[in-house]
Amino acid sequence: MHRHRLFLASALLGAFATRGGIAAPDEKKSCMESFEASQQLRKSNKLLAARDQLAVCSRDVCPGVIKTPCKRWVGEIDAELPSFLITVSAEGDTSGIRVLLDGKEIKPGVEVPVDPGSHQVRAEGTGWNPVELQMEANPRDKNRKVGLSMTREKVTRVVPAAPSSAPASTASPSRPIPPLAYALGGVGILGLGAFAYLGLSGRSEEDSLKNSCAPFCEPGRVDRVDRRYLFADISLGAGVLALGAATWLILSRPEASPSAARLGVGVGPQGASLQFSRGF
Repeated sequence: MHRHRLFLASALLGAFATRGGIAAPDEKKSCMESFEASQQLRKSNKLLAARDQLAVCSRDVCPGVIKTPCKRWVGEIDAELPSFLITVSAEGDTSGIRVLLDGKEIKPGVEVPVDPGSHQVRAEGTGWNPVELQMEANPRDKNRKVGLSMTREKVTRVVPAAPSSAPASTASPSRPIPPLAYALGGVGILGLGAFAYLGLSGRSEEDSLKNSCAPFCEPGRVDRVDRRYLFADISLGAGVLALGAATWLILSRPEASPSAARLGVGVGPQGASLQFSRGF
């Protein structure tokens, strides 16, 4: 048989030359290519692909020297092709089950031709446990029955846990900083800033008096310098008190929300002072 095929292949050029009016050049090329490809595929046990190629070179448009053997080889391959007959059994409705052969979906209960060799058969579906088999197909093994039995997936019900009698763990108590601490901190910073400004300006004016009129300067100018020093001292005292109070509030703040605190400013013979009270 193989010698006969080689003889046919070698005779193709003569056939095309003598019967050039039967097929166009493109058709002749297609017939020749499919003729040669079918033989290579058949030797590789790729019978399905070989049969597709033989269908091309079996057309009436192909020269008879090609068409005649191609038609004969189609019958030979059909006899060699193995096939599966896959069925699915399950309790209940099986309409949602898919059957896959080598990854391609097929219809169960219908003969499916396959190439000789190993094949993967799988059945799957929502709510079903998948089934997978590895099957070996031998040449001329027709309608090999493959039965797949499906079972339902087990549904695990989640039961809510009973409330525990043990006391729930409490988060560590927070100690928020009271808003009054921020306010006192701001007052303290302002007081220190005022002290620096008044002190420096008083020192500058005092130096100016020493250089220009001391010791016979006008009383009004001297009093102005004294007032600057006095206000600088008051600002320093108020700033220090405010910062001290803010620090105390931060260090002694309770675990719960702080109680309301009251802030007051007192003026006495010794100057201004900050007074605050806190309720519990």
